Amino acid sequence: MNCRELPHRVVQASVRRLEPFAQLGTTLWTTGWVRSALTLRPVTLSGDPIPWMTYPFISFMEDREALLPDLSCFEWGCGNSTRWWARRAKVVHAVEHDPRWARIIQGQLPSAAAVIVAETSSAEYVSAIGRSGHGYDIVIVDGRQRAACLKESLVHLTEAGVVVLDNSYREQYQSAIACLVAHGFQRLDFRGFSPGAGRVGQTSLFYRDGNCLGV
Repeated sequence: MNCRELPHRVVQASVRRLEPFAQLGTTLWTTGWVRSALTLRPVTLSGDPIPWMTYPFISFMEDREALLPDLSCFEWGCGNSTRWWARRAKVVHAVEHDPRWARIIQGQLPSAAAVIVAETSSAEYVSAIGRSGHGYDIVIVDGRQRAACLKESLVHLTEAGVVVLDNSYREQYQSAIACLVAHGFQRLDFRGFSPGAGRVGQTSLFYRDGNCLGV
């Protein structure tokens, strides 16, 4: 039996069942997920850099872009996310353990952004956030030694500062997350797919009342 011999209602029902898959394919294409998977870099459909974090978090930040030009950011780990923040925030500093990768990213950043190089296992990696001598409004923890970096971020946040942690579901970060909560931070989780990733991830925002993002 071919499709022409099937009852019309059966064909219609089958098409309806396939619609979500067609919509998913369109979404994967238009968000840049496919291009990210092929290039192994988090990008939009047009190739612009975006953070390698969940799409719900990226959308959340895009809704608040008007707030970013007055804010300063620090990031543990650098990449396309650093480029994304540097196009929007007033000041962006990052620390990276791979000198070669740091040079590549630094060459793609504006003058107000800088990448510090420090060995992963060194004390300088965690303490790099203190080099500038001033606090940061947004601290992004997406590199190595994340538990230690989360705790260190408490010392260098502005009063209205927020902390962003990627892969926040991992067990090894929970004690450090508890430390943030003990210091009065609330938590907002963003679960979903990330650019090019094949599994659901989680990016979390930690904030207090009167924070710089208006949460």
